[in-house]
Amino acid sequence: MAKIEIEDYLQKQPWNEKAFSMPNIPRGKDGVIASLKKILTQIKNGEKSSLLDNACAILRPVRLVVKTTSGCKLTAESER
Repeated sequence: MAKIEIEDYLQKQPWNEKAFSMPNIPRGKDGVIASLKKILTQIKNGEKSSLLDNACAILRPVRLVVKTTSGCKLTAESER
């Protein structure tokens, strides 16, 4: 298992900005981690689809993506 430094963890958020559960990410046959990586890679590459728009809406509360005028983009936390 990879060792993660404390500095690489997500920063604490104010209580009113916290998401209180994990987003419901489709697992598919590869699992949640692989699906999340695929979604974030597609967003990073600028791909467009209605499924990605839905994924962006699901991932916004946990601060992995932010909404922009052209769709959504990755946050600094999800870039790592």
